[in-house]
Amino acid sequence: MAECVRLESGYTSNGIAGSNPALSAKGRRKRLRVLHLRKIRRIALGYKIRDFDREGRISPPPQIHPNPRRIHLSYLDTVLSMLTFVANRIVAKGNALTIKQLDQLGVPPTARFTGTLKLATFNIAHGRGTAWSNWSDDTERSSRLTEVALFLRKKDVDIVVLNEVDFDSIWSDNANQADAIAREAGFRYIVEQRNYDLELPFIRLRFGNALLSRYPIEGAILVEFSPYSYWEKVVFGAKNGMTADIRVSKNLTIRVLAVHLDDRSEDTRIQCAQNMLNYASTSPFPFLLMGDFNSAPSIFSNAEVGISGKSAVDVLLASNLFKTHPGEKPTRDQFTFPSMAPFQVIDWIFAPSGWKISHYEVADIRLSDHRPVVAHLQVW
Repeated sequence: MAECVRLESGYTSNGIAGSNPALSAKGRRKRLRVLHLRKIRRIALGYKIRDFDREGRISPPPQIHPNPRRIHLSYLDTVLSMLTFVANRIVAKGNALTIKQLDQLGVPPTARFTGTLKLATFNIAHGRGTAWSNWSDDTERSSRLTEVALFLRKKDVDIVVLNEVDFDSIWSDNANQADAIAREAGFRYIVEQRNYDLELPFIRLRFGNALLSRYPIEGAILVEFSPYSYWEKVVFGAKNGMTADIRVSKNLTIRVLAVHLDDRSEDTRIQCAQNMLNYASTSPFPFLLMGDFNSAPSIFSNAEVGISGKSAVDVLLASNLFKTHPGEKPTRDQFTFPSMAPFQVIDWIFAPSGWKISHYEVADIRLSDHRPVVAHLQVW
């Protein structure tokens, strides 16, 4: 039996005329091409199509039979995806923190401390610049990361905290952005801290905070903050922090807490601030806070407050353990977000209250939707 399927116009795939013999030859050829493509698609999908009879009369309605092999493979794909996801989440906490030391050529030796620390904090937004989507051109992203590194090198920064850093994410070609910036800017010591860690077959999203230092990092620990959503933390991760002990000189070791607080709830951020104070009060070393806090003093315009009427930054400053800039209502050149038209201060460097902030600067560059903050702290 010749394989054919009836066309809507009354023609079948073998050219037998149906109910419209007046259709032009060109029209018949066009409709036959459409039918042929449909038939190929159905066969490629694993379906079997019942034929019409030799005279072109319609057989009983076509019955489509799914290919058992295809269903079996789909089931295996689903099981494999779930196993990959679950296995990754089980080990995610153990892989959340990594300390590295770069020994490649071109990375300078440990810096020599002269009494002043030059610090910076910068939310680099996955290297996407000011774009809304993380899926951007890889060449542009790489060029932007190089510019970030050159900025840090130009400012001669000793220690920098970076937020929204990709360590192994599909949208940035699975590149490690912390390594790339450290090599280009000349930082020998790195701590990587994953906030989010998701893996499925052929898909990985791993990103979070990074601390780069010219001074040796003697140790680091993961700091787990109160999550905005418990189930989000279980499935994907949450915005946590890390402390790093950095040996600046023979007689001075400092402890830096790198943070990126959740932007959806000031009350959640206040709980995180209280956790920070617990870490600060028990630290054997001078304690610093750096990162994207998504919070500002309640006296600032556009500042969010919790149900208590206070903000997370209010809680930190009320402890009298820290000092920072700006202390009063900020000027336009001190706003850190968004970089294209800034109106908020949400990126901060908190120094120990006994230290002197000899220089403070918010750089007017657009390599991210945030502007970087640079501060010089005079220790003695």
